[in-house]
Amino acid sequence: MRTETTARTAQAAPLSFRKNVSWSFFGTMAHAGAKWLNLVVLARLGGAETVGTLALATAIVAPIFALTNLQLRPIQATDARGRISFSTVLGLRLLTSGLAALGVAVWAGFAARDLGPVVFFVALAHAFESLSDVAHGRLQRAERLDRVARAQAAHGLIGLGLLAGSYALTGSLVWAAAGLALAGLAVFALVDLPSLRQIGGLARPALPRDELTVLLRSALPLGGTMMLVSLLGQFPRYFLEGAAGRGELGVFAALYQLVAAGNLVITAVAQAASPRLANAAHAGDLRAFRRLAGRLYAVIAAISLGGILLSLVAGKIILLHLFGPEFAGRVDALVLLAVAGSVGFACTVPGYGLTAAGAHGVQLPLFAGIAAVSFALCALLVPTHGIRGAAFAMMGTHLVQWLASEAILRARLRRLGAAATGRTP
Repeated sequence: MRTETTARTAQAAPLSFRKNVSWSFFGTMAHAGAKWLNLVVLARLGGAETVGTLALATAIVAPIFALTNLQLRPIQATDARGRISFSTVLGLRLLTSGLAALGVAVWAGFAARDLGPVVFFVALAHAFESLSDVAHGRLQRAERLDRVARAQAAHGLIGLGLLAGSYALTGSLVWAAAGLALAGLAVFALVDLPSLRQIGGLARPALPRDELTVLLRSALPLGGTMMLVSLLGQFPRYFLEGAAGRGELGVFAALYQLVAAGNLVITAVAQAASPRLANAAHAGDLRAFRRLAGRLYAVIAAISLGGILLSLVAGKIILLHLFGPEFAGRVDALVLLAVAGSVGFACTVPGYGLTAAGAHGVQLPLFAGIAAVSFALCALLVPTHGIRGAAFAMMGTHLVQWLASEAILRARLRRLGAAATGRTP
């Protein structure tokens, strides 16, 4: 009995910050690598238009689930006071994701025949991933990102196998998207639920009014915020598809997937740091908060510089060998997207910092303004300059986002520091 108790304690014990970062990096890279290969398979077997159709389906679905996901994972991870139980988080996620999937299914029934079924299965994949997301939030709060990393790696590999196998056998993007949905269900049932059980975090979903009120007070503004953040990434896709067609959208999606790999690595580090950022902010330890934020900026600088140099030196070779001749002549666009992505990477620090510092309500109006900037820049630049215009629109949007977010975060930290020391801010 003592041995079993010791084993359970070891399974639930938090890992060190360095181990969590290492595991998060591994899981994120495995998941990102699988996403790259998904696009490689579709580009090689189906061409740019097939990639563009999947990108359009994702652009339709992603903002909806960004809204209904309500940022429940970071809310859990930064709940330093333990106000919200996992059963409430799980109950709310089941409700909102179910409604989102149902709404998309109804829309897909009226959509074009070549797009509607793909959108439906992409939505189903997002719904299953959203369940994994709250499980990962519980594991993240327990500082057990090793289990999150294993789930991410499993999801990437299973999804890649099912997508590639389905498309190779049928030549149908619908069946390939169905493979992605099946992968999400398998990982949640076979990997995430056992991980929760092993750390003692599994609970039945519930919606108690008192906890739900507290949760929604933070979650609703953040859900709206994340929908706007998602739209920032989708506006260039909408305008490209409208102005140049799905083939050009497919080229953009393939190129930006390479750039987005850096963001996945940065997000992995930021997720590992977010519980400690929250603890430092609520304790009024601004020196620890800024020191950790500085380390995040150093990681971002290294990744950004490496990505831009790699695009300049080896961009053509990478595009040729990964996606084929149809994509290899777009190195200039790849370099511009790498620069735009680097500005976007910097936004990660104040973004996670605002959530960790409890500045939830202010993010909705902040990103409403940024979304308006993004829409205006895309409308001005994309129809006339294509992918290059999209890159410049993204640069301008991310610069506005970083400047505004940093200013709000600094003001919030000053107030928290003053409250901790009993001074007037």
